[in-house]
Amino acid sequence: MTKRAKTAKKKNTPALVTAAKGTLPAVAKAAKAVPATAILLAIGACAVGALAMFLFDATSGQRRRELIRDQALGTGRDVSDTISKGARGVRQSLESVATGATKLLRGERSEATSNGRADRRLSEQAMHT
Repeated sequence: MTKRAKTAKKKNTPALVTAAKGTLPAVAKAAKAVPATAILLAIGACAVGALAMFLFDATSGQRRRELIRDQALGTGRDVSDTISKGARGVRQSLESVATGATKLLRGERSEATSNGRADRRLSEQAMHT
């Protein structure tokens, strides 16, 4: 341990500050001692502070908050509409399947099958005349 590091330890001075007075390799070594989570935490805190300043600005903050609120409500309505349309389509498909299954169990022919056969017979008769 160098004399400067021992002095810093006694004075409870951060290693990075002490190393800054020394050589470049000492600064690099001290910078490696700072955990990555602390750096990410500091960056996140700066981002949150900047966002708060942006939204609560005295001159334009009210307008920005209203714009964000309107966009969020519009997106919510769009999502709700999309989900209800999808649910409606699924419901109609299930009703169609249930109707077809009921007719099949009763021995009835579906309208599409009987109409298709009737249309074919009419077209065959028209061709032969």
